[in-house]
Amino acid sequence: MLVATLITTVPDYPTLAELAKEADRIRSGQPEVWQNYVAEKERAIADHRKLTSNWRQRGMPPRLDFQPLKFPLAFLVVEVQQANPPRVETALLEAISSNSDDRRIKVLLELRAKLGDSNEGDWDRLLATAADREWAVEQIATLTRNDTILRTSSLLFYLLSRFGGDLPGDTQMAAYEFVRSRWNKGPGNGDGERYWDVLLRIDVERAQKEIIAYFGNKKEIYDGYIVRLLDQHAGPSPVVARAVKRWLQLVDEREDHWFATQMHILLLKSDPNGELQATAQQIDQEIARKKARNETAGPLTGDLDRLITAIIEINSESAVQPLLRYVNNQQVCDLTQIEIMEWLAARRYEQMPSICARWLVEHPNIQSWLRDTAEQKWGEYGRQVLAEADRLNKNK
Repeated sequence: MLVATLITTVPDYPTLAELAKEADRIRSGQPEVWQNYVAEKERAIADHRKLTSNWRQRGMPPRLDFQPLKFPLAFLVVEVQQANPPRVETALLEAISSNSDDRRIKVLLELRAKLGDSNEGDWDRLLATAADREWAVEQIATLTRNDTILRTSSLLFYLLSRFGGDLPGDTQMAAYEFVRSRWNKGPGNGDGERYWDVLLRIDVERAQKEIIAYFGNKKEIYDGYIVRLLDQHAGPSPVVARAVKRWLQLVDEREDHWFATQMHILLLKSDPNGELQATAQQIDQEIARKKARNETAGPLTGDLDRLITAIIEINSESAVQPLLRYVNNQQVCDLTQIEIMEWLAARRYEQMPSICARWLVEHPNIQSWLRDTAEQKWGEYGRQVLAEADRLNKNK
């Protein structure tokens, strides 16, 4: 645990001293405001303790988080220099790193110097969260000039993960070469996947060409990671589209339908204009097969729903007509139907009331799914659509 005495006015830490004075002014001039900050902090700690003390759910419990409370930086600086339990200290530092006050970087640098650098990885993560582009570019340029070891928990790696796609030309090239020189093989489980994620952020076109070359490697199992990474950074790309078409010829789509579907999705994203019709035909054929077998909607993550979601994600005007065929289709998962309706609502599609009216009639037991989505996500437009949908159903 990082513990230090509260700083007041110390020349070595000018930003902390400046904020300590601001804190004193709030405490003396607006004591009730300061006490409210303290009470909110203690209430958040108590609520978190109550939530996690007998945690029985799957997965890790949520971390203590002060960020939604939007404390001023002066308050956070005072509190983090008190003796705090580790989880409280971590939450305070994370709140500092995401604070809107531009002095957050200076604060973290001075706190690291004052409290000690024993937890280097956490400090680097916090600094990268607090960074703005100007500071990040300067640090990346400096760090890539040094012959340092690149770790996935280092400041350089965190900064590249955030700002890799927004670097000036010379810095971009130097950063790419730096990472590639330290990871000169394909992606694999763990660090390899993370290194290639950063490379794709820095220079997506170059990284696409280089990662494609590892597909089909007989010594290492890279193929699944390659497709997943390319999908995460997908966009129109003739290079990727050509590669995926070759790969699909090597896959038995019946034996490995999940992987084949993932490649079809990547192909659609890489060539949306050329592949939208083929993807819609593939969906239509799957729906016809399910209908012939008297099957209704399967799991949300089934191939059918994955392909429909991919069509939604390309966000093309040409997708309207195929999606209208699926929005009230019994072979399509209910949640996917709502996903389609959300997409149509975002475009203010004129027939939304009639689509919603039919859905409400056909799903009497789960109407709240659509009603909550329309009211909470679509705002006033959603309320108007629901009102018209109810009117249409009432007049039938």
